[in-house]
Amino acid sequence: MLRKIFIAAAIFFTCVTNVFAAVEIPVNRCGEDVFWDFENGTLIISGEGEMANYLIEDKDSEHYGWFYGTPWNDLKPSVTKIIIIDGVTSVGSHAFTDMDNLKTVEISDSVNFIGSQAFVNCKNLETVNLPGSVKFGKGVFENCPRLSNMQISSGGKNLVASKNLNAHEYTRWAKPINSYLYVDGENLIRVENINGRLVVEKYSPEFELVDSRSVDFEFEIWGGFYAGRDANFVIVGKSNDAESESAEVIRIAKFDKNWNYLSDAKIYGANTKNPFAFASLRCAESGGKLYIRTGHQMFRSSDGLNHQSNMTSTLDESAMKFSDVSYLVEHNATGYVSHSFNQHILIDSDKNILLFDHGDAFPRAALLNRYKNAAAGGKFRGSTENIELVKFAGKVGDNATGAAIGGIAETDSGYVSVYAYDGVGGSPDDFWNVINLRSLYAAFTSKNNFSGGGTKTVKIPLSDENFSAGVPILVPVSKSGGYIFCNELAFNGRHFETGGKIFIARYGSGGVETVGSFEGGLSDCQPIIYNGKIVWYVTENTAPEFYIFDGRNLIRK
Repeated sequence: MLRKIFIAAAIFFTCVTNVFAAVEIPVNRCGEDVFWDFENGTLIISGEGEMANYLIEDKDSEHYGWFYGTPWNDLKPSVTKIIIIDGVTSVGSHAFTDMDNLKTVEISDSVNFIGSQAFVNCKNLETVNLPGSVKFGKGVFENCPRLSNMQISSGGKNLVASKNLNAHEYTRWAKPINSYLYVDGENLIRVENINGRLVVEKYSPEFELVDSRSVDFEFEIWGGFYAGRDANFVIVGKSNDAESESAEVIRIAKFDKNWNYLSDAKIYGANTKNPFAFASLRCAESGGKLYIRTGHQMFRSSDGLNHQSNMTSTLDESAMKFSDVSYLVEHNATGYVSHSFNQHILIDSDKNILLFDHGDAFPRAALLNRYKNAAAGGKFRGSTENIELVKFAGKVGDNATGAAIGGIAETDSGYVSVYAYDGVGGSPDDFWNVINLRSLYAAFTSKNNFSGGGTKTVKIPLSDENFSAGVPILVPVSKSGGYIFCNELAFNGRHFETGGKIFIARYGSGGVETVGSFEGGLSDCQPIIYNGKIVWYVTENTAPEFYIFDGRNLIRK
């Protein structure tokens, strides 16, 4: 969108309809009764009431999307800290953009609203302190890649803000999960990687913050987290541009349940240039072994390219040694998929290891694998039974598939797998957005007839036939059944986008029924069962908002 900067001082701080009105305004004013000062790298905003806005957001205005220059425009390179003093009630839209050296922002409790794009493109911003009641415009902290410490004051305690809304959505390939919940006694634990900072928060059954900490653990590339029965595991990695077989590429750190560091295990070389590349990471646990399924970008092959595939490893949790690692180019009957753009893993009640992958080449399909080796032996390598639940149209190796996979769970008689697919294999234009309408599917596979013939696929209608399915999320409650969640995407004239609607369906052994469509949001936090209800959380440059679903009603706290 075209933006123009007005340099005329007469319009810098006015909020009148006619943007060209001339007004005499003191040079240090940034609102009717709000003023600014600058001293030793610190920009101080003080006074009473609202700051001026520097972005025109009125869609009826012919100047919609334009922005004014701020009075501190020439000082931007020198600003390292911003303090908003008590008495100021809002932060103006587009007020503090493009401050390359800004590192810290302190906002008083009197502020109740921060305008759109207020801190956009502050690329070295690291720490923000906010009041708990503050509301946000759009894109307030957009493109602030180093912002890892956003503290929100609430009831005398500091909650850490982040942005995970719709982080699970993908059009071509998934990415590692940052947000997690697990149950610890009567409490709920939030674990989240926030721009390289590992945050752990404890919440009471009433969803009130009990305790918060940052885990002192440095890493280059985030992989994921798993809450094991007796310990917690953090998986991280390092790039290996030299493609050295002696370079550390993956590390799994073990912590006790009080988050004291215990030990770690490392993988070296492993045909890996970039771990977790174009992939997710998920784990399963059985018999003291941790099974990790992810993806990696491999060493350069004979065609001169660094191809991507899945990667699987088994860790002995007691000895903290790997008993099995699979990283070479193999074939589908061994669980190998290339490219593998999303990975799910399940160990069923019979100790069978199952893998569910999103492939674009070998094969170009949603592939379900079941290993013939049981998890009890600590090894997964060997042959598999596999089923192409749906073959994607299009050319082999074309990253666009028009599909997204959403999980696998065990049922009384077999397994259920969920995915969304547009039926035509995607579009060249769907790199960032869903272009074609995707339908939602559940595939039920018999445990005793693990084959295409033993699989029944059900198409699940959304609340409106014009909605497209977002990336589905499978939430098993028991082997008798569970729920399927997905965003309902509405067409905006160019592509499909989330509109704040969650579709929920209930599944059983071989069947699906609609529960309804609800106002709300999903995230990369996998919903879990807590006190008999399904719980997850969503953030949007905010502290967590918890969603509680009881099978009929959706409550937000």
